[in-house]
Amino acid sequence: MSMQQLKRILEISAENPPPTNATPDIMRAWLEEVTSQLPVAENVKIKRVKCGPCEGDLILPEGGDDSRLIIFYHGGG
Repeated sequence: MSMQQLKRILEISAENPPPTNATPDIMRAWLEEVTSQLPVAENVKIKRVKCGPCEGDLILPEGGDDSRLIIFYHGGG
């Protein structure tokens, strides 16, 4: 990540502080809104996928091998 990209992320964060006393649903909506303003890296595809009862994002760079994955489990909290 370049310093310019980091600066922009920090600016967006400062312009959109998280809501106080928000429910998990409100926080999810807020996070979706904030992150939707961030650019996606060039030559990267993001696809929403279902994995059993859960959904997630498959993030694959151009020419990437989708048979080799890193799975990130967010613990919540």
